[in-house]
Amino acid sequence: MFKMIISCDKQFAKRVYETAPLSAKEALTMTDLTQYLTELHRATKVGFFVADHQGHLTERFKAPAMPDLPSIYLTRLIKHSLASGVYLYLANPKECFTVIVSSAPQATLIIAWMSSTTLEETEFYQEHFPTLSSQRLVALSKTIYFTLCHTWPTVYENNFVGDFSFNREAHENEPRPRHHNSYHLEKCLLAAVKNGDLDRFNQGLDAYLRSGSFGRTAMQELRNQKNIAIIAISLCARASIEGGVPPEIAFSLVDKMCLYVEGMTSITSVGNLIQTIGSLFTTRVQHSRQLTHAGQNYWVNQIERYVRTHFAHGLTLSQLAQALGRDKHYLAHLYRAETGRTIHQYLLLCQINEFKSELLWTDHTITQISTQLGFSSPGAATRVFKRETGLTPRQYRQRYHI
Repeated sequence: MFKMIISCDKQFAKRVYETAPLSAKEALTMTDLTQYLTELHRATKVGFFVADHQGHLTERFKAPAMPDLPSIYLTRLIKHSLASGVYLYLANPKECFTVIVSSAPQATLIIAWMSSTTLEETEFYQEHFPTLSSQRLVALSKTIYFTLCHTWPTVYENNFVGDFSFNREAHENEPRPRHHNSYHLEKCLLAAVKNGDLDRFNQGLDAYLRSGSFGRTAMQELRNQKNIAIIAISLCARASIEGGVPPEIAFSLVDKMCLYVEGMTSITSVGNLIQTIGSLFTTRVQHSRQLTHAGQNYWVNQIERYVRTHFAHGLTLSQLAQALGRDKHYLAHLYRAETGRTIHQYLLLCQINEFKSELLWTDHTITQISTQLGFSSPGAATRVFKRETGLTPRQYRQRYHI
């Protein structure tokens, strides 16, 4: 057991040594210091913080999931005049940190922090952080001091523990990190999309939203909300494809949704936006399953594939037959016998679904959408839309628009 510890320490020391500057005789520039602490963090996974005499953090070298050094630590530190050297502070049996006070002009205070207590709050990320003993943390800090000052420091161990009285109260005023939403519940939501189960999706969404937080993908809140929405669009699109929605239909919907989200100037509720996104893809899976069944033959698939990609171009039965190289009467009879509906009814269904997407995810006028989808006039489009949905296009947009 003792040999294993020694071996580990040698390897650790080797990695630390390899991050040091090539020449200890040359003073570090601020750029050198930043690069040095960056590489040292990569080698050791220990969090390093640089602070000024006012107690403000100026640099952070840490994993994204690792919390910031509690501000109360810095507040108490600056109340004491610390001579040049390395100071060890023990907050509790599970938490310690060192303060490196350098006489070099590049840095005021460098703090190496090891906090098992605080890291326990991050749950899923504990395995990504090292658990160094206080002795090894001091050894690491001495190496940093030597790199900065070219001399070995005086080490002050436990001298100010009584004065600081560090304990868990130091974390009370710090924001506690929330866990990310449950991965298991996310999988259940995507399974509901894939299966076209709208009721299960809506029921599962509430539990998913209460399971944690979305996390942070950008500093600016609106940008963060947009990123989360775009991630939801991508995940739901792929789940819908697995559920039977043709890829070209799903990807076309992704394009419209992403462009719409990018154009939003405010988002009241990310949860409501995700519900709209998921519901739309889930409904598309339902429609695809209604239109496709296991006994469908080759020509039915070819008809539907061609209609899905050309319905907006004023497609006629004669044009379809010419494109597929078959007699139009043969195709019409075969399709109705296999599906129980006419090719024209399928074309209208494709047009209505696309009409809904345009109403929800674009600001195009009803006239523009009607022309784009191949209707003879806005009036004709409105009549067909109301017959199929029970609402006029304007009513549909007012009711469901985000």
